[in-house]
Amino acid sequence: MRKALNILAWVFAIFMSMSALGGFISGDFLLGTVVLLIGLMALPPLWQALEKQSIKTPVWVRWIAGFALFIAFAVFNGSPISRNTTKDAKAVATANTDKAAMPLSSRPTKEQKTKQAQAFMQDVIAAASPCDKLSLEVARATEAMDMVEIYRTSRNAERVCSEARSEFNSIQLPSYLTSEGRKNVREGLTQMSNAYDQRAYGYSKLKQAADGDLRPSVVTDAQEAMEGVQGQVISAIATLYMALGADGADPEKIMESAT
Repeated sequence: MRKALNILAWVFAIFMSMSALGGFISGDFLLGTVVLLIGLMALPPLWQALEKQSIKTPVWVRWIAGFALFIAFAVFNGSPISRNTTKDAKAVATANTDKAAMPLSSRPTKEQKTKQAQAFMQDVIAAASPCDKLSLEVARATEAMDMVEIYRTSRNAERVCSEARSEFNSIQLPSYLTSEGRKNVREGLTQMSNAYDQRAYGYSKLKQAADGDLRPSVVTDAQEAMEGVQGQVISAIATLYMALGADGADPEKIMESAT
């Protein structure tokens, strides 16, 4: 019984965290924060360790400890991967070639570049939004411990999240990007596609578990599939912002358009 409760606690915490990320990406910071806090309260590792040491703690202390553990995990495993800002000779030469090939009269201004970048990021958010919204439905079903709803919402989320790859791949890149910039933006889109593919796989395993298959291999696959998704998405978004800004768009205004 205790093992089953721990499994449900992990699943609940992971899916609530993914749902919170969807809220942050879509600009609903209040909802994202509330959902994230609810998910954090379910994390079991720290209070389990305290119990093994025969340390009795009130429930509210366990919640605070779980919150601290999750923040530490986010810092060390989910933080965006910073990119090396020093360009090598080949990258510089490529960028200069792109600029030289474009007539001065047709080179976009910083404002025009920023508008293109804003439209691009809005397309990225729109591609991710259907999967993120269904993640909230999965989280609500998991919170209610309704196995029928968990199965139904996980099945829908698996299908929609797997379709996100084609949506990301169909997004048109801003025309102002240099060859190096296009390469970096495509890399960010690939990271997004891989993250949502992994999320779809996690939902497929959650669906399988809700259907009665609680073998350790199924539960472990579901946990491992979802644990790394948040960090991948954050890293992908960081890659896209840096690539768009490196070629002349205003980073602050790009971020404003996405919130």
